[in-house]
Amino acid sequence: MEANKPDFQLLNHTADLGMIVRGKDLQDLFVSGAKALVQLMVKPEKPTPMQEVPISVDGQDLTDVFIRWLGEILYLFEGDGLIFHDIMQFKLTDSTWLEAVVFAAPFNPNNDEIIHEIKAVTYHQAYINCTQVGWEARVIFDI
Repeated sequence: MEANKPDFQLLNHTADLGMIVRGKDLQDLFVSGAKALVQLMVKPEKPTPMQEVPISVDGQDLTDVFIRWLGEILYLFEGDGLIFHDIMQFKLTDSTWLEAVVFAAPFNPNNDEIIHEIKAVTYHQAYINCTQVGWEARVIFDI
């Protein structure tokens, strides 16, 4: 696996799009999840100057925080017109609170190609598990 490529596989799901994403640790899992979501949504032609964007989410458990995190990455694109590229700071506290600073670049409709229009990140069949080789998460997107 290349250093900046997320480790994920697509899942067949009726009228939705799902993925299983993997990471060597929790930070890698969350970053890979965000990168995979972006890869499913858009193909940026060439990143323009990056902005630093703070993100914080809380949840009831680790899966809830992961779903909310991906929801913030989706909102960054849909609401703010910014494409997530990488993470600068990451802090996960007690599996219920995440604070991060991410690098994002403006979406340019003249150069960037939309691949899938994702409406929402769902809780349907979502999970996060620790495996023998790292962490794995499953998530379904409403398209």
